[in-house]
Amino acid sequence: MSTLREMIEGTGCSPVCRVSWHDDELAALRTEGAERIELATRERWAQFDLHLEWPGLFDLVTDEAILSNLADLFGENCFQLVETRLYPKPPGGGIEWHIDVWQLLYYRPSLATSDSECHSVTTWLALDDVPADMGPIQMVHHKHVDLDRLVRLHRNRMPRRYKAACEAEARRHADLVETFAMKAGEFVMFDPRNLHTGAPNRTRRPRLGIVVRYCASRVRVDPKFSKTGELNIVRIENGRPLRPELVT
Repeated sequence: MSTLREMIEGTGCSPVCRVSWHDDELAALRTEGAERIELATRERWAQFDLHLEWPGLFDLVTDEAILSNLADLFGENCFQLVETRLYPKPPGGGIEWHIDVWQLLYYRPSLATSDSECHSVTTWLALDDVPADMGPIQMVHHKHVDLDRLVRLHRNRMPRRYKAACEAEARRHADLVETFAMKAGEFVMFDPRNLHTGAPNRTRRPRLGIVVRYCASRVRVDPKFSKTGELNIVRIENGRPLRPELVT
């Protein structure tokens, strides 16, 4: 049987998994966070690190099902929760094809080369059902794309050429695109080098999902990675999160 690490190294992502929460618990979390979700939807911009001020969200992103997968992936029970980003995609909204360049540039050792050992993952977690017409996450394994060129274009601050190159790679590998429709509480972990996007939301409801970034304990994250100007890394020691003082 393949380990999760072997799966992600071989295919670029994990199978779709599920947290241990029941549907009614997830519904209660959405109700509890309704104001935060509405704000993120209205501003059309991610809300960062809400797990530091929202205890229920902290419990969700440190759920035992997630942590056990990470222990399998990293080969140890000690690792790091670096960031969360709440991304409610409004009706009609979409996300351009991209790679998680900041994760490649500001984590050390770097993942900027295609043969680097995977030591961090991006996790996309559905807070509510995300059917095919709501714009689920899609991706192409990084081994199929010209990763070096995409990183170079981004590093050299060529946003138009970077965007065009990502789109061109997606068209070139259209037959390899995987789409991950999910139920509430399901999640997928993937290599940040993967080319990925969120398809257009063709419904009348916001798509509710959260991006969570985890990495091995040996990884050092440059403070420049943070979009808020400050890193608030949560350490998981022996499979248990060291709960920070939550912001009130």
